[in-house]
Amino acid sequence: MIEQARGLGLPTQFLREMPSTFVLFEFEDLRQFAAEYHPEGHRMVLNRALSLNAAGGALKPLARMTSLELGTLYHELFHAYMDYLETRKTVGGVDQTAARFLEAARRIQQCRYVQVEVTPVVQKKSSTESRFLDDQESWD
Repeated sequence: MIEQARGLGLPTQFLREMPSTFVLFEFEDLRQFAAEYHPEGHRMVLNRALSLNAAGGALKPLARMTSLELGTLYHELFHAYMDYLETRKTVGGVDQTAARFLEAARRIQQCRYVQVEVTPVVQKKSSTESRFLDDQESWD
């Protein structure tokens, strides 16, 4: 995946920092989201649409992904990287650059994802309500 991303001019440095065994990739028929990241098990669950021939066995080549699919994948990879840094922080520490990155990401998470507007009834898209998210919901 890293070689494919590099060939497409996509960022790879943060991917190279994580051990290839840190994240467990899985494919499922997801209904609500295109992907999910579960930090408690370092599991990334991707919709089968992101797999080769939608078979759920391997990731589709990046060159065949739409920009939306690449955006979804990178969004989840960012979650994985944050999880990796948090894990390193508790085990053996992180360097100053990683610590500043984590601090900035947590500030952004708090100011952007604490209060959100949701559509409680899908059929009434114009009807929204404010909700306050807990830490787990804002992570998701």
